[in-house]
Amino acid sequence: MSRQVFLWIVFSSLVLSGCGVVIRAVTEEPRPFFHVGSVTFGEARQVGTEIHVPVTLGKGPWQGNSGEFPTRVITRVEGRQIEMTIHFSGSLDHVEKGRRLVLPSGLDGIYEVLYRDPDGIRHPVGKLNLNGSGDS
Repeated sequence: MSRQVFLWIVFSSLVLSGCGVVIRAVTEEPRPFFHVGSVTFGEARQVGTEIHVPVTLGKGPWQGNSGEFPTRVITRVEGRQIEMTIHFSGSLDHVEKGRRLVLPSGLDGIYEVLYRDPDGIRHPVGKLNLNGSGDS
């Protein structure tokens, strides 16, 4: 009986809280560059204390999976390199965040961008020319 009550509580909380957040939290995972296909970058813009750079994903296997969406881009800046990894989920929540790099303000100069697979393999994907204000 207690197991049924527990399952009922879990199911009810999913329904009442909105399944999207729970689905994303459970299913979100980083994908390798092969899965993404390719990336291109739009114009950098200053947004508050961050620089946002739109990312366009190329033709990769992710497009054939109608139940998978880019939900986050994890970035790391070290020296003149920016590492990025795109996370995908079965939820449409936060898809707009899965299509941009979010970088700290004050980056200036040319940066090499590398896509980092979940296993640590890095793939060069391009260069970004940034000035301290976020305009490219």
